Amino acid sequence: MVTRKAPLPSAKPKPKLKFYFISFATDYQFLGGLVIQGTDAKDALRQAKEKGLHPGGDPLTTSLTAGDMRRIPEDLRGRLLSHAECIARLAARRI
Repeated sequence: MVTRKAPLPSAKPKPKLKFYFISFATDYQFLGGLVIQGTDAKDALRQAKEKGLHPGGDPLTTSLTAGDMRRIPEDLRGRLLSHAECIARLAARRI
């Protein structure tokens, strides 16, 4: 007697990670910026909180393109950046 195995359930593909820039500010001051990966903006913000990189204030999340990522040095990714670093090293003129 031959027994057939049931087909394995297809594994869901992992969502693709993208880079996001999150700026944190209050009504009166900039608290920091962050370049971080996530599956979406909500996940990127969750990652920031889990890693202790959320300084408070209101976050504003922007997705980054491949072109953006080519010009962002790796040492600026995954850590909280000061206003001066955002201006000097990211050319953040819109902050």
